[in-house]
Amino acid sequence: MKILIFTDNFSLPIDEGRKKVTYYLMTTLSKKEDALTICNNSERTPEGVKKIKTNRLLISLRLKKKFLFFKPDLILYIPSSSATIYSFMRAAILKKYGNNAKIVVIAHSGPINYKKHHRILLRLFSAYLSQDAILTPSPQLYDQLKKHRFNVRLVPFGVDVNKFKPVSHKTKSELRKKYGVEKDAFVVLHVGHITKSRNLEIFSEIQKIDGVQTLIIGSESVPKDKHIFKSLKNSGVTLITNYMDNIEEIYQLSDCYVFRGGAISMPLSVFEAMACNLPVITNKFGILPILFHEGRGFIYCESNRDIIDKIIQIKNSSNREIGTRALVEQYSWDKLVEIICKI
Repeated sequence: MKILIFTDNFSLPIDEGRKKVTYYLMTTLSKKEDALTICNNSERTPEGVKKIKTNRLLISLRLKKKFLFFKPDLILYIPSSSATIYSFMRAAILKKYGNNAKIVVIAHSGPINYKKHHRILLRLFSAYLSQDAILTPSPQLYDQLKKHRFNVRLVPFGVDVNKFKPVSHKTKSELRKKYGVEKDAFVVLHVGHITKSRNLEIFSEIQKIDGVQTLIIGSESVPKDKHIFKSLKNSGVTLITNYMDNIEEIYQLSDCYVFRGGAISMPLSVFEAMACNLPVITNKFGILPILFHEGRGFIYCESNRDIIDKIIQIKNSSNREIGTRALVEQYSWDKLVEIICKI
C-alpha cells in the first residue's frame, strides 16, 4: 500500500506529543508500507521527510504534483491544530490532490471550541469525508465529532516498548551517576511542558518529602512559564529543559511518575513511564480511565494531598509489586498502524 503522510511544523527536536506521534507513525509505516512523508512550514526535519512550502490552506502546485506523482492509496494527515475547521478544509484539499484517496486524520487533542456558524461547515465536511476516518484519543472530541456525523474512532496512541523498558538495579545506579542524581534518593519524575496547564505546583510540595528528589524534564518546542520555572527551581526541583536523545534513561533512573493532567487527552509520557514499569500516579482524565483500572502500581488521585500520601506510601513500601508495563504493552505503534491500514 502507498501511504502519504502529511503534517505541518515537523521541525526538530521531536520533543512534544504531536511530533512524537508523527515520528513514530512515520517510522513504523515506513517499515511495513511504501510511505512518503511531507511537511510544510518546517526547518530542520527528521531524515527522509520531504519539505514543501505552502500557504495556510495548502494551495500549492508543487504539493499537488507530488501527490499526483506518488499516487497514494491512503493519506494520513496529522494537523498541528487537531480537528479545527481549517484542519477539515486542508483534509478536503489533500483528498482532492490524492485523486479522492481515503484520508485518515489524526486529531491528537480536544475538545474544540467550534463557533455556532461552524455547524453547517462541519456537516458539509462530515458528508465529504464520510468514507474516511478521524482517529482521536480524546473522548470529548470523539463525542463532539460524533454529533456532527463524522466517522470518528476513539483510539489510544502507542508506545515503543523496545526503547522504553525497565533496567536492572545496577544499570539504574549507573544512570544516576551519569546524570548526577543522588544514588539513594527516591526520584519522582514528570516529563512535559513547563506551563500552567500542567499543574506543576504540586512538585514543590513533593520536594518537601524527606528523601525525595523531584525531576521535571521540559521541552524546547514550547516556551516555559518563567514564573512557574523559577518557583519550582527555588523549591529544589531539578529542571532540565534541553532536548534529550535518550529520554528513556531518565524514566529508567526514576522511582515514580506523577502526571496531574486535565488539558491533555492522552499523555504519551504516562505510557512511556508505564513501559519502564514505574508506578504512575495520575488523575482521571482523557482516555486513561477508559484504558486502565487502578492497580498494579497504576494509581488515580484527585487531590494534591492524595498524591503526597501515595508517594510516601510507595516510597516506604518494602514490597513494591509494580506491573504497569504489562498494562501498557498491548498499546504499540504497530497496533495503531494496523488500524490505520485497515480503514
